[in-house]
Amino acid sequence: MHTQTSSQITPYLRLALNGEEKAVERAAVALTQDYGGREGLKRWLVEQGLGELLTAWDCGQKRTLQPRQLDALIGRDYLATLAQLCGLSMAQTLAGLSDCLPCLVREELLAA
Repeated sequence: MHTQTSSQITPYLRLALNGEEKAVERAAVALTQDYGGREGLKRWLVEQGLGELLTAWDCGQKRTLQPRQLDALIGRDYLATLAQLCGLSMAQTLAGLSDCLPCLVREELLAA
């Protein structure tokens, strides 16, 4: 399993997040690890029908995965776990992850 440390993704997350960046960073690292690293996360997003969105991110387009879409994809139980992990509300966690997900995926696409 490919794992990322928080120090590897911090610069990219800081571009997308507000004052909760450290907390959302923990959730983003957990999400990435739980889906098998960035490649696993990208594969899962494609399996969920979001291949077009990944292509847009790869091309540098600024398209966002809406919090409600991410909520439906990851499920309430997993979201509650992530929110508890980072000490934020579920709404804050969803908003932060929705904002930073393109940065997480884009970093891997640029490094490939």
